[in-house]
Amino acid sequence: MKLETRQLELTEYIKIKPRLRLKFTKSVPYSLKRIFQYLILDTLPYFPEFKNKIKMILVGYTVSGVAFYNQYESEKDKIYIKLSAEATKKSVAHELTHHIQFFYSHFKDEAMKYSYLRLLYMKKIPHGEKACDIYTFARHVDLANGRSSYFGEIKLDSKKLHEISREAIKKRNIEGYRQYIRWFEEKLHAHHSRGSPHTRKNEEGCGSGKRKI
Repeated sequence: MKLETRQLELTEYIKIKPRLRLKFTKSVPYSLKRIFQYLILDTLPYFPEFKNKIKMILVGYTVSGVAFYNQYESEKDKIYIKLSAEATKKSVAHELTHHIQFFYSHFKDEAMKYSYLRLLYMKKIPHGEKACDIYTFARHVDLANGRSSYFGEIKLDSKKLHEISREAIKKRNIEGYRQYIRWFEEKLHAHHSRGSPHTRKNEEGCGSGKRKI
């Protein structure tokens, strides 16, 4: 199977207008509801495999960071996330990727219809925060924002970060290289503009609570 390596233009994604409900818990300040709504709807087009697979997104509020909470098989068509006023498109995408980590098989068939997503879905997406970051960066160059990540601050432009992330997943899914995260970190060090080591953060379990992305 020949995998494309060019950047995927957003126009190639389905402009998702699924029959889903976007609901907010009482904890979400009124002043942030419209901001969260636009942020989520602006991120969903990068996840075309969600079309007709997700019925509801329930959004809560946290003072800082973001969090993912849904891990129940019976609710694979629902997403529960908490956002803060600091949330970005990348952080929302990170939380949506957590949902795929838990419910990979629910989305695989739909995802494989898109040539640029096949690399990501060739094998089950592994759990863990660093894996989640790599798969988020690899999904689209627009999501490759390394200003705040589980690898520390990544001082690379989004295009290079996107390319390295896809290469890391290629090593795992095609070449069978199990130490793809270590390879990714070594590449970050090699490309770091100042040559200073990145902060290595401890892995946190999915849905373990508040975190800053």
